[in-house]
Amino acid sequence: MYLFFFGENDYLIREKISELEQRYKKSSASDFDLTKIDGEQAELSELSANIQAVPLLATTRLILVRNIVSNKNKQTTEGVASLLGRIPPSTVVVFYQVGPIDRRTAIFKALTKDKKRFQEFKNLEGRALESFIDLRCRENGVAISAAARSKMIEIAGRDLWRLVNEIDKLSLYVKEKIELDDVMQMVSSEISANVFALTDSLLKRNKKSSAKLVKDIIESGEVPLKVLGAIIFSFRAIAQIKDAIEQDQKMDNYKIAKICNLKPFVVSKNRNFAQAFSWENLSHIYNKIILVDERIKSGKIEDAEGLKELVLAI
Repeated sequence: MYLFFFGENDYLIREKISELEQRYKKSSASDFDLTKIDGEQAELSELSANIQAVPLLATTRLILVRNIVSNKNKQTTEGVASLLGRIPPSTVVVFYQVGPIDRRTAIFKALTKDKKRFQEFKNLEGRALESFIDLRCRENGVAISAAARSKMIEIAGRDLWRLVNEIDKLSLYVKEKIELDDVMQMVSSEISANVFALTDSLLKRNKKSSAKLVKDIIESGEVPLKVLGAIIFSFRAIAQIKDAIEQDQKMDNYKIAKICNLKPFVVSKNRNFAQAFSWENLSHIYNKIILVDERIKSGKIEDAEGLKELVLAI
């Protein structure tokens, strides 16, 4: 069988593809019979061989074909159209197209001939967009006020990638509910997104990326002490999670969250980091944070310089 996903909402399309891929890997216990093909560049021989092949290790095959409608080779697209009715029962071929699409092409018409086989992903509007924000907040363990939600839509519009990033960021720092003031303070510009990216970069110990991000943040006028607070929060959470894991390696994220007074979302995001950092690493970082914090507060160093010094030392 085959499925076809297309539309202007690239976030939802990619989420759908990721969901199918993860579900397949879980059911098959491997990805050996999972194939990904760039349909825009692929030749008919490659597509035909993969589509008509039988699974080797699993009972089914999953083939993900991206942007086949953009393939300029008429022989290829016509050949694929003719293959749609000859896909083995053991194979699922998922064609997906992100962005503008020419609905006049023969391959598009073939893929959309059966209404049960395709789904168009349009940009979310109105209540659908509000529901998306509400759901993402619930998944992160927080609520959001109507005023805060409206402000986020005003700032980010229909950009789901931006909205998800902002919601995830806010979910780390609010206690139970995202209010209008939280959005005004942290979603007013891309600067706050850079702060969020900086903490991730530090946890991944990517010095080059961290150095660039802190430079951009300082030049943009972000308050250095606010950034320092975000860094402190991240490493404090890492230490708490690490301590809980060492008490019980099998402890689930929800129990760790309860013990550490953190949200399950924060634990899930940082669990791997907690296992990767040694106590020696964390102790070194904490000492650097304390030293820089004391020097800033005593006036021995400017807050921006102190922040740069800390980032380069982690």
